[in-house]
Amino acid sequence: RGLGDVYKRQQQDASEFLSNLFTQVERLALAPGDGAVAAPEAEEAAPTAASRLERAFGGVFAHELVSVRDPAGNSSRRDEPFYMLSVQVKDRRRLEDALEAFVSPELVDYSWRDGGRREKTSKRASIKRCPNHLLLHLKRFEFDLTTLSQRKINSRFEFPAVLDLAPYVWRGDAQRTPSRPDAAPGAAPPPLDLGAPAVTRGDEGYDSDDDDADRDARDRDRVGRGEPVLYDLGGVVVHSGNCNSGHYYSFVREQGGDWFEFNDAHVAPFDARDLGAECFGGAEPRAPAPRGGGLDQLRPFANGGPQLQRERTRNAFLLVYHRRGSKQAPEAAAARRDGDGAAPRRRERRWDGLVPPPRTALDRMNRENAALRRARAAFCLLYTSPSPRDKRQSRMPSSA
Repeated sequence: RGLGDVYKRQQQDASEFLSNLFTQVERLALAPGDGAVAAPEAEEAAPTAASRLERAFGGVFAHELVSVRDPAGNSSRRDEPFYMLSVQVKDRRRLEDALEAFVSPELVDYSWRDGGRREKTSKRASIKRCPNHLLLHLKRFEFDLTTLSQRKINSRFEFPAVLDLAPYVWRGDAQRTPSRPDAAPGAAPPPLDLGAPAVTRGDEGYDSDDDDADRDARDRDRVGRGEPVLYDLGGVVVHSGNCNSGHYYSFVREQGGDWFEFNDAHVAPFDARDLGAECFGGAEPRAPAPRGGGLDQLRPFANGGPQLQRERTRNAFLLVYHRRGSKQAPEAAAARRDGDGAAPRRRERRWDGLVPPPRTALDRMNRENAALRRARAAFCLLYTSPSPRDKRQSRMPSSA
């Protein structure tokens, strides 16, 4: 409803589609009963779709210019709202390296007065307001100036299960402390531990309904005290293919902690231990050539010799992180489990602590789920396979 400018048959990458979708959703006004929550304030009683988006995904960048010669006298800051943070993948090994490069200052020539002399100025960006749910776009597509065409970057790019955003938060001072100590050359990155997140000191949560200024001040004070701003990995959108064609599918973490794969109509549990192999990219061993094929001369490489490698064309394209303390963070659901460790029944916890989706979306989901159940039943082997009695009768000789 109201999304006529989103063309379903037009091929777009996931970040372009998401930006276009957010732009269209911002123009919508929630109809009565579509998840609107009554409140004393008029704005809360009839919230707009834009306010819902801002509350869930909205953050703010702080773009600063600071004179190298006179930092106290010549400085400026411009705030920019955002829903999604894009980071470079090329020549980066880890997400922390990409975020460090994003907030690292660069020297530019800037004139602070009309007609004045241009002087060296430090230009940098940082996160002034941390979103409740962080969307990270990994820039895997770039324009190659050598071939004058688009190409996809399939190099290995690792991301953590728990992300600390504190090193990249604007603190209000002219100097920013290093985000983390430099790793030793060739040091192996820490493993991707996707177990239940542990609550860390200073991670007491927050109220998503707080005033924006209060949220900014609380984050800034937390960073000033050396406390973390933690996010838990909640989902990964994977792109498989090249820059001209491909396929998107997702790995999503349920609130209870289990991971699932959503690949068109295929929805199945997913082993989180395989997330690195499925999402980091990089190289993987090439399957050995079949005996008698045209590549028999390469067989020694597959039998204890050097392994043939090929690029993984499937890798993460979008990352979704939930801030600890948010209603959709994994540990929030874990804390709601029964005393014996068993999760409450699904019917009882379906919208526990969450804003329900609009009725129109619920009706559509129910129709699609019913169609999926009918399709599975139609092709179920229980109904299509012959029974043992039918098999015995088929082996009996027919009477003359």
